[in-house]
Amino acid sequence: MFPTRLLRSLRYCLVLAAITGTGYVMLGHPNRPYIQHRPQQKVSEEQPIAENSVLISDTLYWPKPPTAMVISNRLWTGLPITEAKETTFSLDNPTASYFVGDFVNVTIVVRDKDGQPKIHGGDYFQVRVQSPDGDNAAAGHVIDYENGTYTAQFRLYWAGEVKFNIRLVHPSEGCYLLNYMWEVCPLRLTFTSTFRENNGSSETTECNVFLDDDVEQCDYSEPRSGVSWACVKPKTLPCSSRVDHKVDYDLSNHLNKLCFPLSSEQRHMISSLVTYDEEKGGTFKKTINGSPDSINVKSTSVPITVSLRRPRCEAGIPAPTAPTTGFWQRDVWTSTVCHNRHFPRREHYYKCLKNKELYFMGDSTGRQLYEFLVFSILNTTFSAADPSITRRAGPHYAVHTPSNLTLRFRVHGPPLRTGGINVTHINYLANEINSVRGGSDYVIIITMWAHFTSFHYDIYIKRLRGIRTAILNLLHRKPDTLIVFKTASTRTGVPRLSSDFFSSQMNKIIRKVFENMKIIILDVWDLTLSHKNEDIIHPKQVIVRQEVELLLSYICPD
Repeated sequence: MFPTRLLRSLRYCLVLAAITGTGYVMLGHPNRPYIQHRPQQKVSEEQPIAENSVLISDTLYWPKPPTAMVISNRLWTGLPITEAKETTFSLDNPTASYFVGDFVNVTIVVRDKDGQPKIHGGDYFQVRVQSPDGDNAAAGHVIDYENGTYTAQFRLYWAGEVKFNIRLVHPSEGCYLLNYMWEVCPLRLTFTSTFRENNGSSETTECNVFLDDDVEQCDYSEPRSGVSWACVKPKTLPCSSRVDHKVDYDLSNHLNKLCFPLSSEQRHMISSLVTYDEEKGGTFKKTINGSPDSINVKSTSVPITVSLRRPRCEAGIPAPTAPTTGFWQRDVWTSTVCHNRHFPRREHYYKCLKNKELYFMGDSTGRQLYEFLVFSILNTTFSAADPSITRRAGPHYAVHTPSNLTLRFRVHGPPLRTGGINVTHINYLANEINSVRGGSDYVIIITMWAHFTSFHYDIYIKRLRGIRTAILNLLHRKPDTLIVFKTASTRTGVPRLSSDFFSSQMNKIIRKVFENMKIIILDVWDLTLSHKNEDIIHPKQVIVRQEVELLLSYICPD
């Protein structure tokens, strides 16, 4: 449909309305009272901690298989690929009795389809322990010895039968292939925008993070915000006539075929390498067998919530060192990082959020928290006064008069995967953070990861660094503003676009970029990974409720 003009840039990358109810009103188009646009007093950044080379070499290190060069050359037939059916685990140092609070380890030994042990690391596992009905569960931590063996570390949080659940998400060869495709194809999705004049004439052109240098283009980049974005210039219309933004999956498939052409045999091999099930439409996480597959755990006189000795939930808590950040008991999440609270009745939410302003920024996994508060706690329905505003993209604005509570939501802008958003509703997050009033009653909740897994990490890092600078400016101006950055969660999907492998790496980037800053990292990875419900991009409400309660534990720790 459109000429794909990204090859030169790819080579370059290789080198580098109103709702009323219970006193609650939500408007589709916010007029943003209290938000004031003002000149910002810029803060000089300290020595940047997020230099891309450091992040890629250290934070994002992943072991390469010895067959890496063969995979790169696409001569894959006969490689000794990790086979889930032949891979096993065993319990380390079995004892006669186990008690709540104990730590246990299991050893994973990987083998190929012929049952031969492998001698290198890099396989991507997800591990958890569960009760037989799945109501009690906790994630574990995997140590890769890079010799074909792994240790999965767990802690025991409930009495009764505890089953081990070890899943192979991608073999080491698949992880290397995903990383290789990421380098070769830094843009695995592309987009379009429609340009329209008042006389009704319109054109649609291709847009992306960057285009080929010899293409005449409309540049919408904002370097100070860490944003690079451009569209092919229409033949007859001005750049100022751009009216919308949307993803184009057909054009993206064409782009990927140009970028990484594959024969049918090679496509089959890729499916094997990344354990992808085409019929089910998602990553097929394969369960590993082991012996024993479960143990019986006895209770103790001291409840586990007491023996954990958790601090109050507040900014600046160090990254967790335990095997998990929490555990499930009958759909209730207990954090092992801090003393999280629960809010059984609506009035508890109102009391916590009285006189507060919460601004949710980013993607739909953050919008879920906004919608939970708006729709579930206050029992409202959606209606937009402006027909160009969609539920998914927003922006949205809500006020709860009895508790003087204000809620907002805004998407992070391109490379947003959306069926269409009016460009007048787009504002990059760094700019938006620079415009808010801040203060002791102001909370910003940022969730930005799901739309960036289809791009080179460098693009994500630059965007986060722009947000980091904006946060520093805000905290310099209003140091008592509460800033929350919610991590990625588990999901399924086409691996080259949205693998959990990419998401878990992005969580490392988030912690690295924002380390030593007085902000809250709301870690929900283990929370979603360990729950008995399936891994989906938009978790079910039982999970979202616990995410919201964890968030409120930081807003109202006492």
